[in-house]
Amino acid sequence: MTHMELVDRLKKKYKVEIHPDFTAWTQSVQTAPIVNRDNEQGWQDDGDGLIQIKRMKKEDLQHEVLVPKSEHPYDDYLDVIKLPMEIPMEKRIPAPQFLFIRPDDYALFYCCGKKDWCILTGNPGISKSWFQWKFILLCYRQELLDRFVPFMEEEDDDYKEGEEDR
Repeated sequence: MTHMELVDRLKKKYKVEIHPDFTAWTQSVQTAPIVNRDNEQGWQDDGDGLIQIKRMKKEDLQHEVLVPKSEHPYDDYLDVIKLPMEIPMEKRIPAPQFLFIRPDDYALFYCCGKKDWCILTGNPGISKSWFQWKFILLCYRQELLDRFVPFMEEEDDDYKEGEEDR
């Protein structure tokens, strides 16, 4: 059975419509080559079908960012991913091909991966909707998570020890 035959069968069985932009987006992120960019390089033009990644530190940003002093060595950067296609959203957004992954997102990915199921809740405006796109991307392309994840083994052991208390 081909992929399209399976899709047609599932659409009929469950009476759902598959969003063609979402399907195209998931296929593009599954197959796109991954290219590291340093902060001196610009982004490549869109038609190349690449996932481009940069780790931007505070000093790489064009504007001064006031952040409190952190006890963690990984709190002073932002990982930026340029996708091969725009994220298929109803609402128009300023940078539809970019995902910005904060260091605290990795702890959330890590926690989600340790559980059989998760429900993400939170106050309005804390990027829950954006997290779903990051999560989908990193489920399809786990090698991106392996490249970025800031956890060290001793932190992983600390997490395991603290998990017993939950």
